[in-house]
Amino acid sequence: IAQNQNNLVEDGTCPDGGVNFLIDDPMLGALAYNGGLTRTFSLSPVSPAVDTGDDATCASSAVNLLDQRGVVRPQGAHCDIGAFEKVAITVNSTADTFATDGACTLREAITNANGDGEYSGGDCAAGSGYYAIVFDSSLGTATITLTSALPDITDNDGLRLDGDNRITLSGNDSVRVLYVNAGASGGGFTLKNISVTHGSADGGAGLYNANGKVTISH
Repeated sequence: IAQNQNNLVEDGTCPDGGVNFLIDDPMLGALAYNGGLTRTFSLSPVSPAVDTGDDATCASSAVNLLDQRGVVRPQGAHCDIGAFEKVAITVNSTADTFATDGACTLREAITNANGDGEYSGGDCAAGSGYYAIVFDSSLGTATITLTSALPDITDNDGLRLDGDNRITLSGNDSVRVLYVNAGASGGGFTLKNISVTHGSADGGAGLYNANGKVTISH
């Protein structure tokens, strides 16, 4: 290894002391056709490889901002380590609406992810399998204030909601912010780098887990 940077080695046999060197279980799926011409190992929703790659390496001519399948990277805050980039739905509006208006809202993004399809009139990317929902950098530091309860999280393939330490979800002291259904027990729901405030409900005002699988990382 010429440069030990942004590497993930499960057994720790590579020399430590590099830049962003990780020793952890990469949590890979089985070798399979996940798109593209060759088989790849997919990343689980909570893999430490997600968003911990080196963006400069991704932008180099050797990688050209694409993963092995030809998927554009990064999809989240940073590139993922390895050949597989987790695909994301990018929210580019703080409005709490569901309307065909060219803007992808959080409400529309969750609906697409839950249904593994496109239900927003083309406003958001279609959901398919495990998805991450991220927020466009143009939003900066922002708050999404809910006018009604968001759709329950039901995606059994797995869903990651990543606010990049910039996004706050507010229940406006009137609604519960997040509800994770028992159906979301396969890949699970990951809430990462996002603040949840001002929820209102009898129990679990910020997030209620109805026997789903939930990981919170901040």
